[in-house]
Amino acid sequence: MEKHEKEQQAKIEIRALGNEELEQALHFIWEVYARTEAHMRSDDAIQDFLCKVDFEYAALRMGEGVLRFWGAYMNEKLIGVCAFRGLGQVYLLYVDPRAQGNGVATRLLKRAVFDSKRHDDELARIMVEAPDIAVGFFAKLGFEALSEPEEDCGVDYTAMELRPEAAAAAPFRENPLGLE
Repeated sequence: MEKHEKEQQAKIEIRALGNEELEQALHFIWEVYARTEAHMRSDDAIQDFLCKVDFEYAALRMGEGVLRFWGAYMNEKLIGVCAFRGLGQVYLLYVDPRAQGNGVATRLLKRAVFDSKRHDDELARIMVEAPDIAVGFFAKLGFEALSEPEEDCGVDYTAMELRPEAAAAAPFRENPLGLE
């Protein structure tokens, strides 16, 4: 890693988001999606995505403890958001395109996994329904496909999982999420 990249990572703060930050986080997710993915998606897929980032839905689920959010900040500016459903399912993961490639998504996932393991130290796996454009990213982190992609509203999703014990024991693979 180059010196500049290390300096950038040092300036990034990852923190759990509270109710007061939820609306900003959902707006951020929608903006990144609209700029990077929406042009490739059908109207049905876009409507489906809008349901995922609906404030009332997310606030209710967050209040119930079903959804949990983390944000990545650089100089107090939101540059990435990760949401988990329950303790072990990646629900949303979006990073500002200008900040991609600097480890922001990996750091968000690492923090989400760390917090989940604090609630359940025997967490057996992390799941994700990875959209077609994110399968490679999750595979690099050690997630393995469980099935062939399945289409929903014109988007191919691949069910993937990461088993913490397998990730920690893999002798030749990096363990970027720090799972043990």
